[in-house]
Amino acid sequence: MDKTGLVLEGGANRGIFTAGVLDYFREQGWYTPYVVSVSIGSCNAMDYVSRQIGRTKSCMLPNGRNAPPIHWKHLRHKKTMVDMDLVFDTYPNQTVPFDYDTYFASDIISEYVVTNCISGRAEYLTEAKDRRRLMTIGRASCSMPYISPMVTLDGVPYLDGGIADAIPLRRAIKMGYKKNIVILTREKGYIKKDSRAARLLNKKFYSEYPQLVRQLEHKFYEYNETLRYVESLESKGQVLLIRPSKILAGRMDNKPAHLEAFYKQGYEMAKARSEEIRSFLYGGAF
Repeated sequence: MDKTGLVLEGGANRGIFTAGVLDYFREQGWYTPYVVSVSIGSCNAMDYVSRQIGRTKSCMLPNGRNAPPIHWKHLRHKKTMVDMDLVFDTYPNQTVPFDYDTYFASDIISEYVVTNCISGRAEYLTEAKDRRRLMTIGRASCSMPYISPMVTLDGVPYLDGGIADAIPLRRAIKMGYKKNIVILTREKGYIKKDSRAARLLNKKFYSEYPQLVRQLEHKFYEYNETLRYVESLESKGQVLLIRPSKILAGRMDNKPAHLEAFYKQGYEMAKARSEEIRSFLYGGAF
């Protein structure tokens, strides 16, 4: 397991599938030495490193405590459907406490992908001491284009890491982890398509950031190429790929029944593949 990495894709509320998978991992005591994550995958990664079983699910499915992070009710006060203050302040510091002490004491290296809006390139940030900075990095990684404001960190504006590196497998390999578990939130056969509407939005929202616009216009091609790369390494036994058999909740879907079902699919899939996962982690036959 010493050289096994964990790569987590984003996908907004589809990330509850990943939460189910990782809750099973935590129950089994499966912790890799390295995690690299994008967007909602960053929330999953934080809770994985802090060893908090069920926390991601509790944040995404608050069970009547308040509106979930993605909800039309936030439009009235936040002017966006995504309440980042809830996710990265109220929840971790008040209503769904995040275990900062366990997180910072962990030996796991956890990198969060963000997109530098000036260069248009991916950056891989980490934090081992500062609580506020950690949550700011998470907020930046999750700040979806068009519907979330840029997040400034050290004077640099950032947006969702999925713009520049949606499946950061190459980063894990570059960091020395030749064998990786990759958790996706799309089903097999999915192909990301170019969008004329998105191109218009890019120029409307980000005309002052030409490199960001360029990256947004190329992300479809890069995603599909990276997905082919992931699958090629899977065929060689260098990647263990976990992804949904069927999408049960969309990225902006906040229906509790849908989210609960998708979480359960992730958990049960990990459980059904437990021997395969254990062999991959501990170097047995695969």
